[in-house]
Amino acid sequence: MYSLKNGYFYKGDNLFFPCGFNYMSSETGFQIWKDWKPHFIERDMVEISKHGFNTIRILLLWPDFEPSPGKYSKDVLEHLDEFVRIAGRYNLNLIPTLFIGWGSGGRWGPPGCEGRDIFKDKGMVELQASHARKVTSILKSHKNILAIDIGSEPASLLLSDSDRGTINYRYIEYWAGEIVQAIKEEAPDCLVTIGTDHTSCVRDNGFRYDKLPVDFLCVHGYPVWSPFAIEGLSSYRASYYVPFMTNFASAFKPVMLEEFGFFSIMAQDDRIAHYFDVVTHSSYLNKSNGWLSWCWRDIETEAYPYKFMPQEKTLGAVRADFSPKPQIDSFKEFYHDLEGLAQLKFDAADIGIYITDSYYADEEHMKSWRSTEDMATSYYYSFMLLKANTINCEFFKSVEDARRYKAVFLPCAHNLNINEIRTFEKYVHEGGGLYLSAGGYLTGYEKICGVKALDVRLYNNGGEMDIFDKKLRLGAVKGHYITYIPDGAEIIGASGQNKTNCFINKICKGISFFVPVPIERMMDRQELFPDEWRTWVDFYNNVLDKIGYIRKVRCDNSMLEIMPAKNISDNPCLYIVNHSDKEEKALVEFQDKKKKITAMPCKSMVIEFKG
Repeated sequence: MYSLKNGYFYKGDNLFFPCGFNYMSSETGFQIWKDWKPHFIERDMVEISKHGFNTIRILLLWPDFEPSPGKYSKDVLEHLDEFVRIAGRYNLNLIPTLFIGWGSGGRWGPPGCEGRDIFKDKGMVELQASHARKVTSILKSHKNILAIDIGSEPASLLLSDSDRGTINYRYIEYWAGEIVQAIKEEAPDCLVTIGTDHTSCVRDNGFRYDKLPVDFLCVHGYPVWSPFAIEGLSSYRASYYVPFMTNFASAFKPVMLEEFGFFSIMAQDDRIAHYFDVVTHSSYLNKSNGWLSWCWRDIETEAYPYKFMPQEKTLGAVRADFSPKPQIDSFKEFYHDLEGLAQLKFDAADIGIYITDSYYADEEHMKSWRSTEDMATSYYYSFMLLKANTINCEFFKSVEDARRYKAVFLPCAHNLNINEIRTFEKYVHEGGGLYLSAGGYLTGYEKICGVKALDVRLYNNGGEMDIFDKKLRLGAVKGHYITYIPDGAEIIGASGQNKTNCFINKICKGISFFVPVPIERMMDRQELFPDEWRTWVDFYNNVLDKIGYIRKVRCDNSMLEIMPAKNISDNPCLYIVNHSDKEEKALVEFQDKKKKITAMPCKSMVIEFKG
């Protein structure tokens, strides 16, 4: 019944946007399957349906369904079957999740298997595949199963931090492959996914997007857990974090935002509602095909794990007494907006941010120069700076796809391999614009950048860069960098006491812009003040001009994310998301016309530009 076409869900022949909640009963929490109270569940399903949502995700606790290896609870399997039928009565689609790595601070593994590695131990993998097959045999007869999720944040089930090394993705790829195969053998047409936490995106936890044999990816994004310097929930660094994750993951497979939300105990309700406003709309612009908030309702029970994690009781879109919090109205407004958004035909991205082969390296020595988190930090800031310059950008993974873009950004690049270097040489020769900032000992690209090495030095302790008649304040980072002198390139700017030069180089039809320090990573400071942010945005604006990129849209306000499109009448228009919690005024230039606009706090709008 459900399928994926061009990255989006279809129910039969109709486009379908899953919108709803992660669900556990407020009264019983994670004990839902053993402490079975179907009247509470039905009451919740009625209320979710009344609010107009269409999808919920449920967590199937392995030890409840299979109390000992190979022995299943008949009662709990019947409870699952009844749950699916209850949800179906209220037109709610389900994503059941098989194995729970992390859920509100709790972990669940099968009794009798303590100390065994569920990823490396072949017997444990076979046990999980059998479990997946058994559960799928119950689910496959129901028409409201959107997909089966093989694991919720399964990286939490790794036995130690040492198991998060680059080598272990091979075990995880095997583990995922066996479980997916078991599901597909039982239900060939069933969509299969996996719920990954942020460490699959911003670190290398072994659950690599390019090695997971699922139909689509699910990301879980919470700015409070981010490794980046995010000031608070109302910050643009917070509101761009989840859209960054969905855009990044979409370079590998279609992507759903399976978990997002915030603790009511940590922020005011109106701020959380504003966060919902901007994150939902922005993540739609950045390739998300579904949205499930964590969670439906505040939790009343104090059973495990809530006794130890009381803040996890406060993530509901409604309170325990069913009174709505402001964020559910924001979520409903977005859900209603989706019908109109689906009628917009967005322009294809014409700037790509390249994910280097070394991001998910096959060999450990490729990671010794800079960690994945360092590269992710640079990708995150580069993404935000392009968005702040009204650029429709996307991440891409295959270097051969560079030709699709008018310009390519390689922020904080390091360890480019020979194929990558040759491909980008050809790309620039044929007219592409290339921006590259170095993340360490980056060699082999000298010809593209028109430079030659002078010496190796330590990074200085922050400092400033003088460029384009402005000063960029740089945060302190550790490591070495190479200083260069021009070998055909023009010097553009210099930074710090060592006067590190930046370069622009024209090659045949194309242009490269080179910064020999990890400038984007140097932005990751707690105190990135508004005037500094605008200076950084102006820096990228000047880079875009220098590499010959012709802008479709210009805007004098960097808080607005803008995407050009055509509406149902085929008229050009702009879809605008305000990433500020304040009213923002701006002058927008598009289609040889100028318009003054006012964007409400954290809201979105469509501006039409008729011929």
